[in-house]
Amino acid sequence: MRFSVGQNNNSYYIRFTLGGKQKNFYPGTKDRIVAESIARKMTLEWELGQFDLTLTRYKCNAIENQANYSPELVEKLAGKKEPRLLELWDKWVDSLKLPDFTKNNHYHCVRQAIIKQSKPPVWDDTSWYLQYKDKWANTTFNQRRHYLRGCINWALEKKLVSGKNPYMNIRAVRSRKPDHVKPFTPEEIHQIIAAFESNQFCPKCSAYLHSHYVPFVRFQFLTGARSGETIALQWKHVDFKSGRIRVEQALGRCLDTSPFATRKSLKETKTGTTGWIPISPALQKVLESVRPLQVDPEAWVFPGQRGGYIDTRRFRKIWKKVLEGLGIEYRYPSQTRHTVLSRVAETQGVEAASKLARHRGTQTAIRHYIRGSGKVELPNFF
Repeated sequence: MRFSVGQNNNSYYIRFTLGGKQKNFYPGTKDRIVAESIARKMTLEWELGQFDLTLTRYKCNAIENQANYSPELVEKLAGKKEPRLLELWDKWVDSLKLPDFTKNNHYHCVRQAIIKQSKPPVWDDTSWYLQYKDKWANTTFNQRRHYLRGCINWALEKKLVSGKNPYMNIRAVRSRKPDHVKPFTPEEIHQIIAAFESNQFCPKCSAYLHSHYVPFVRFQFLTGARSGETIALQWKHVDFKSGRIRVEQALGRCLDTSPFATRKSLKETKTGTTGWIPISPALQKVLESVRPLQVDPEAWVFPGQRGGYIDTRRFRKIWKKVLEGLGIEYRYPSQTRHTVLSRVAETQGVEAASKLARHRGTQTAIRHYIRGSGKVELPNFF
């Protein structure tokens, strides 16, 4: 007979079929591990011919009063219990001594994915993870696979489990989708800026005009900066005398307190390094257009419509409306970065693009920006 554990609200029950009728037995526990231990005890006693048809013996309060009942003995007779992945994951993450910001990112997401499984996976079961192959982005799937490999390698090293790491057999997912990275053309750039300037697709009754974002959009198309770094720019970072903008911080979700946080906070740049953006004549005009008479060094260079920093969700909605209205193929706002860096790579070379992008080497620029830098022409020696 098969005894399976289910959950109803906060209580666990054990389902089995007896006399042709399906029964749901509630032993009186809110702990899944306890419920599964009782299910194994019921399975064992059924096989030994000692099953209590009244089910009284399997109630939690009755088990506590049974002097001859030993959970360890039931575990031994029913088969050795394999460590659950969640248990190993929590121990491994704790051993890393990660800051809350890091822990609340991918590490938390993997933990939530494990918890969501109807049946808690044991350490060597990878079927639960493979179902996310088509649900997560390729980079996300591969990155979290890397974390799980590290977790099981640690457990093997600590002798918490024995055998081989099953996650080593999961191959990285390669993109089979067409490449949607497509730099904007000069004509598209002019159309987009003109639409923002004229409020072409802004509702007439709206109190917040699209033209508010014109300096921000121009800055993105001139510098190729990451949006979080542009939004985090303060006037103290702009040095008109030296003709440079210092990029040392970004605005992003504050994951220090909770993985579900929506509040934004200042943090280091994506690469953790400080960089500089040269101020060209065109860029100086943009900055001068938003420069107040009395400059507060701590003020945002590109404030939001309601003050404070720019709301990226609100901006993305407007961005999408403008592109759809113009009939331009939709690309994320981040494509402004690809547009600029592809153009720099084409006209000034890969090293210049890498320097502007603040990459440590040229490989990223070669991989991402060379492909959008125009057609290759064959040499003509004749």
